[in-house]
Amino acid sequence: MSRKEEIKEAIEEVKQERAEGIQIFIVPLFIGLATYSWWVALISFVVILLIAWYGNTTMFAFMHVAFVISWGVAGWWIGKELIENVGAAITLALFGLFVGFGLNHSPIKEEIKRKW
Repeated sequence: MSRKEEIKEAIEEVKQERAEGIQIFIVPLFIGLATYSWWVALISFVVILLIAWYGNTTMFAFMHVAFVISWGVAGWWIGKELIENVGAAITLALFGLFVGFGLNHSPIKEEIKRKW
């Protein structure tokens, strides 16, 4: 592997870690807002941290799939509750799913490769 490829790979790794770190904080926030409970947000934050630190590959892959779905749910919630329009809810839910898939595609793919 050339030096240029190593640098490119390192940059991609840093970007992915940054995206994961942001999701670990944003997902519990939206869960708390959707359930109108900060206790639920706190519990979901602790569960996500425990999975991220102590989870095996199956739990790690499940966490990334849950992140993809939660981005879609967050988009739906924003469209339905804040904008109060079903069309906006569907559009933002699809947009959220695409954003979540874009952020989590490579970790899911890597975990599947490691597992099988």
